[in-house]
Formats: sequence, structure tokens, C-alpha cells
Amino acid sequence: MKRITLTLPAPYVGLRPFEEKDALLFFGREAHVRDLLAKLEHQQRFIAVIGASGSGKSSLVRAGLIPALHRGALASAGYRWNVHITKPGDAPLHNLVEKLTEDQRWIDGDDRTASMASLRAQFAINPLALVEQYQRRAALFNVEALLLVVDQFEEIFRYRQQNVDEAEAFIKLLLRSVSESGQVPVYVVITMRSDFLGNCVTFFGLPEAINSGLYLTPRLRPEQLKSIIASPLALIGSDIDPVLVNRLINTLEGGDELPVLEHALLRMWNHAKDKGRNRIEAQDFAVICKPPATNEGEAMPKLAFAIDNHASEIYNQLTPQQQAIARQVFPALVERRESRDVRRPQTLQQLIELTGDSNRDSVLTVINAYRKEGAGFLLPPATETITEETLIDISHESLFRQWHLYKKWLDEEALDAAELKEWHYRLERHQQTGSGWLDENDSHRALQWLERMNKYYVPQQWVTRYLGQHDFQSIKTFIENSHRIVQKKQQAETERLEAEAALQRQLAEHAEKEKLQAEAFAKSSRIKSYWAIGAALVAILFSVISFGFWQHAEQERIRADGEKDHATQAKNHAEKLARSGHANALISTAENLKLVTPDQSILLGLAAWKIDNSAKVESHLLSVFTAYTFQASLRGHNYEINDAQFSPDGKTILTSSRDKTARLWDTVSGKLMYVLQGNDAGVSAQFSPDGKTVLTYSSKNRGHVKTTRLWNASSGQLLYVLNGGEEHFWDVQFFPDGKTVLVSSKDNTVHLWDATSGNLLNVLQGHKKNVSGVKLSPDGKTILTWSGHETARLWDAVSGKPLHVLQDHEGFFEDAQFSPDGKLALIWNYDKIFYWDVASGKPLHVMQDHEKKNHQRIVLGAQFFLDGGTILTWSFENIARLWSCDVCRPIEEIAAELKRRVGRDLTDEERRRFGVADIIAQEQ
Repeated sequence: MKRITLTLPAPYVGLRPFEEKDALLFFGREAHVRDLLAKLEHQQRFIAVIGASGSGKSSLVRAGLIPALHRGALASAGYRWNVHITKPGDAPLHNLVEKLTEDQRWIDGDDRTASMASLRAQFAINPLALVEQYQRRAALFNVEALLLVVDQFEEIFRYRQQNVDEAEAFIKLLLRSVSESGQVPVYVVITMRSDFLGNCVTFFGLPEAINSGLYLTPRLRPEQLKSIIASPLALIGSDIDPVLVNRLINTLEGGDELPVLEHALLRMWNHAKDKGRNRIEAQDFAVICKPPATNEGEAMPKLAFAIDNHASEIYNQLTPQQQAIARQVFPALVERRESRDVRRPQTLQQLIELTGDSNRDSVLTVINAYRKEGAGFLLPPATETITEETLIDISHESLFRQWHLYKKWLDEEALDAAELKEWHYRLERHQQTGSGWLDENDSHRALQWLERMNKYYVPQQWVTRYLGQHDFQSIKTFIENSHRIVQKKQQAETERLEAEAALQRQLAEHAEKEKLQAEAFAKSSRIKSYWAIGAALVAILFSVISFGFWQHAEQERIRADGEKDHATQAKNHAEKLARSGHANALISTAENLKLVTPDQSILLGLAAWKIDNSAKVESHLLSVFTAYTFQASLRGHNYEINDAQFSPDGKTILTSSRDKTARLWDTVSGKLMYVLQGNDAGVSAQFSPDGKTVLTYSSKNRGHVKTTRLWNASSGQLLYVLNGGEEHFWDVQFFPDGKTVLVSSKDNTVHLWDATSGNLLNVLQGHKKNVSGVKLSPDGKTILTWSGHETARLWDAVSGKPLHVLQDHEGFFEDAQFSPDGKLALIWNYDKIFYWDVASGKPLHVMQDHEKKNHQRIVLGAQFFLDGGTILTWSFENIARLWSCDVCRPIEEIAAELKRRVGRDLTDEERRRFGVADIIAQEQ
């Protein structure tokens, strides 16, 4: 039978979003389009179309709203529409200018490049530049309204981490263009994933604009879904089994329902067409949506399987080399940030460099296979020619959620990237301290990581993606050198164990030999004793001699038994060493699997426990038990965390990191609430005493705070930036009431800021060197500051007036502490602790009992007990001491107390022995 292949046009677009040219195929959203038109008609100039990934936001705007405007749906507005669609990407202003200048009217003269550069420069510094430029060209645009569509708006949050100034300039440009455009009709429509709404608070004015123009994309009802499925087919005279329509609607589940449905429908249509039919039947559904081989236990077809089946089918048709290229290309098009995967378009040239220049043809083959007609997994579509500068992007995020291989690659890359950062940090620490080589377990993990680097990536190019221009070779050398050190230690330990085992074997053999000799001698002696006893019947003399022989033989038997016991002990010791070796081998394997497959790690640990319950085995079991019983992991920071703390009510956790962000987490669920970003260096953070405000401070040099910010803890919104000039800060803290922030500055002053308004309240001046430390009394009424090798000072916190100066000291002050009632203060340097009366400013006592050794800083810290009557100090000499505050009483009282405690005077004998009898006698 001859097969008939139909050539009807495809009624579905597949995985990619609908475009304006697809408007005839766009069904089911008519009511939603009318809602958006109504907003525009009521002069809503900023509209935020928000929805979950796969909810049809982009298609609603591109194939619904824009064609409706061009058809004259808002003719009553009195103007036509000049529409430009852009994406922020990695260059939001450049991308906007590039789209605008596709219209010749935005170009001055014939030089598009120069016009683009000029527009971009103006947009970067002047938020009203877009309106002004549109007004200047009013005659060219006649009665056209400008509509800017910013698709995938969430990309701006990723770009903000790279260039905060341009990102903020882009947002200001959009917001000012719609708020102060006067007679110039400028409109902005953004589409954004709903899970990024919380990030909007990082831009001033953006939350308010979104609240005003919010349009939350509705989920489609069954009758709308039927229209999406059946209406496009009716346009080309085709049909679909009505029973199958209901089945498709009923099998839709979870997110990505629209892209999954569109892709499955396109595949089913192509399959029916290949079979010579213009009607989609149940058999097409069964073939296209069959359960993948990876889904064990699944028997029924589902729409969710269509993308996985198709992408895997293309992958299986690639050569092994091309499959390896796909393994590198697809993860490079996605970025995992804050536990969320987002698209990350790359130019063709970037992908070629990532995989190696020699793989150019293979990269093109892979990309073309996934962007060909009927597939549409990558953009641009196959109808467009691509060059080295063409941006390659996935057509929809549902691809990396539905294709099991893609999900696996992303998870593996996330783990590899985490290890990269770990080895980079360990290398930096090693370079700073000269120590810190990887131990046996870490060295083994690192070598496995190196193997994956060489197997899946071009290491230097891949490392650059995560660390910038960093030398991969230095990390590799560090790992290899660590491994060599581990091998040397292992070899030395092996030789030691072998030598010990050989010695035990020699001892056992020697003991066994002596035992046999003793037993032989004992046997011979017993025979002789028997003869002696026989001879005793003949003569008493011989019986005495035989008794001597018997006694000697008994001694030899006892000695032989002792040698046997010694041999047994040696054998048991050797067996114990063997068991210990076996257990250690199991634990080494278990440690390596702890992060990868924890269940297997636990089972290996339990097997080792049965063999040998050593301290090393116990340590492993305790560590995996701890890992199994913790409540939650707060994952999201890209570098090590500087500090963390609970809010005063315990409901929120605040973390801060070297990745330039602080983050607020829900204590119960462990979920990320807000990201406090905008700092230009690593950041530290603290809650205000009432927990309503967060204070962040960042520094490029450790100990030198450069930027201080106040945030709303309940919304994550930036409140104020405390700008004290160009000088660095040394210390930052809240007053007890949380309404004032105290900042000690490198310009020899202390600044007091109003935390409720961000205004500067007072400046404490008087120190002649950097104010290196500051403390507040518990009642917030007194401030204690100290400066280098100069002085410590007390200030009135309300008026800012100086109260007292402490100058009777030597050396650099390290830290200070108020007593709980605020009446006393401790301040210490490297070997002395000064006890200070706050009211009078007089030093009461100097505590000096921690001895100075090797010119090191001896006194590490001091603290009052809760009652203020006892002081705890600790030092480098491995000693902590308790001091009674009684030492600060008048010396007469102290002398009387000491005499009372001893309870007697020197005796006459003691006076003579110490040579003081005459002196005491004279004084008396």
C-alpha cells in the first residue's frame, strides 16, 4: 500500500512561545486579552503580566495583546502603536537600544552604531531620556504610541548581580518614562515569573508600579483548553477525536501545562500526518506520550512524557562525541541561582569556546538538531541563519524541567560548581596560611572531581564561568599535591602496620617454638621422673633424685603454658589489627559517599561498627546521624557565610556571606524569604534588638566597613544607606532601643544615625587616631570608645558630650565590656585589664596575671558575670581566670580581708627563715 503524506501547515507552534505572526492560531485567551486592553484603555501605562513558568504570559502579550492593538482594538485611544519587544539579558540597555534602532526613525543619519551608542549613554544617565528622544522625533512618529514589552523581566535580577548601576538605570528609565511622559504616550508591559516577585523590592519604585499595574495570568478553564486544542485544527479543515480532547485535559497536571500541551499536540499532528491522516487519534497520543524507559512502573501515556521522549529521541540519534557536546551545551544555557533555574542565553561563539574550538561543527550539529522544524527546543528557529554572534537560547524553561537528562545534567553541574568553589576556597586558605592540604577523604573527592572535569568539560573554560578569570591549573596542582602528601602518609602508615604485623608474627612464631620446646622437655622430664619413682622402690637415694627431676619438669610445664598464653595474645592482637584495617577501609569508603549517597554511607558505617567499634567508626556514625537529624539546609549563598543569627522572636534567620548578599530565611520551613543585595563586597549583618530592622555592612578589606545599609526585616526592602563619606568604618552596632545606629569611623570620629529616618544625629569628635572600637552601656546612656595606642573615652549617648578620658595605659586596646548595671567597664590590651568606674572615669584596678609569652597577644577576652561581681578572663596561655570585683575596694579593706582569710601572722620561725625578723621588730 502506498503511503500518503499530507502537506497541510502545522496548526500548533510547539514548545516555543507564540509570536505575533501566530495570532491566527492563538485561541482560548480572548477574555484575558480584553482584560489587558481594558487596563491600557484606562491609561494604565505600566502593566506587569505575572504568572508561573509555563502559564502563557509571553504568548498572551505577543500573540494576544499586540495583534489586538494593531487590529485597532483601542482605536478610541486616538493613535497607532509602535511596539518594541526586548529582553534584559546580560545587557538590558544595549538590548533595548538595539530593538529601538531596528526602526530607522530612531537612527540619526545613516550610522546605526553611533546612534545606538549615543542612545545607550543617554539612557544610562538620564531616566527621562527615552521620553525626550521620543518627543524630539514626534513628527516622525506622528500619532503613534510607544509600547515597550520587556519579556522575561526576571533576567534583570541576575544581571543586577553583575552590574547594579546599569540594572538600576534600566528600571529608572522604564518607570520614569511611564510616570512623567506628559503628552507623549509611552507604555511598558513586562512579563515575569511569579516566583521572582520577592526580588522586586531591590529596586526603588518597582514594587509600587507592579502593585498598580498587576495582571496575574489566570489558569485556563476546561472550555478554554478545548479551544486551544481543537480550534487551530478547524482552521485547516482537520479534527481531533473528542474523547481524546477530554483525556488530554484530564491528564494535564502541575506546572508547564501549556508548553507541554502545545508540544504534544504538534508531535501528535506530525505523527498523524505521517500516517496519512488529517485527524489526531488516540493512537497518536499513545505513541507520542508513551512512558519513557526511565519511568519504571508507569504504564499509561501522559502529556508530560512528550518532551522527555522527543528530546531523548534526538539525543539518541547523535554520535557519542555529539552527545558529549550536548552534555556541555545545555547546562551552559541555564543558570541555577537561589535554588532556581533560569535561562542564560549564550552566543554560538561562547558555546564553541566552552566546548573547545575544534568542536565547532559538532556544536552546530547539536544545536541544529534541537532547533529544527518539529523540534523547536532551541532558538532561534531553523528558519533563521545563525552566526557566531547569534544568541542561542532554550525555547521554554519547561525543557529543563521535563527532560530527565537535562535535569540530571543540571544537578550534576550544580554539585561540580559547589565543589569548584570549595577547592578554590581551600586553595586560597592554603596560600594564605601555608597549611591546609586536603586530607585523605577530601583528596579522594577532589580527584574524582578532576576526573569529571576532564570527562565532561573543557576545564579552564568551565571554571571561568563560575570564578571569572581564574587559573584552573592552580586548583588542579593544589589537589594533586594534596594527593601526593596523602599517599606519602598512607605509605608510611602501611609500612608501619606491616612492620608491626611482622614483629607480631615473629613474636608469635618465637613463642610457639619455645612452647613446643618446653612441652618436649616437660614430656622428657616426666618420663625420667617415672623411672626415678620406680627406682625409689629400690633405693631412697634415687627417689630423692627423681623428686628433683619431677620438680624441674613441673616448672618447665608452667613456663610452656605461659609461652602458649603469650602466643595466643600475640595472635589476638594481630587479628585485632586486621579487623581495625578492614573497618578503616570501610569507613574511608563511607566518608567518600557521605555527600553523594548517604544511605550507602550509613550502611558501610554500620558494617564497620560490627567489625571494630573504634573512635573513628563512632565519629563517622555520629556525623551521618547529625546529617540525618538536622531540620533544614539554608542553601543559596555562593560563597562562605560570614555569620548567622536568629531574629529576637526566633521566627527568622539572618545569614550574610562573602557573595555580597545577606538573606532572610523562615526558621520553620527553611525557605528563603528575601535577598538583601546591592553591596559591593562581602557583607556582615545583624538584627535590631526588636527584630524589625536589619543592618548590613560590607567591606573590601577585612575590618574596614565601607557601606552600611538598613533594611525592613519583614519585607526585605532597603530603607536607608548610611553614607558617612569616603572613609571606611571600623565598627557598627544598634542602640538597645533599636532606634539609633552607632558607627565608628576611620576618620577619627563616631557617627550616630537615626535608624527610623536614616538621618545623621551626631558626630563624636575628640580622638586623634582611628576609632577602632566602640561599646554601648546596657541602658544605652553611655558610649565607650577607644583609638589605637592613644586613649579610651566615655561619652554621653544622648548629648554626644565627652565625659572622661582614660590615658593611664600602654599598648593597643583590644576590646571592652560594660558591667550589667553599666556602672563599671573593663577595657584591655595585650597583657593588662583595666577596671574602670564609669561615673568618675577613674581606673579602679589593673588586673595583670596572664603572663606574656613570645611577644604574642596574651589577653583574649574578658566578661562580667550576670551579677557584675565576678569577672572571667581568658588568654593564650590556655588558662581562664575568675576575678572577684572585691579587688576594687580600698587597699585597707583588701589588706584586712587577706589577713582574715589567712587567719594568722608569721611565726618566729618563718620570720627567721625569711630574714625579716629584725625588720618586723623595728616596725613594731
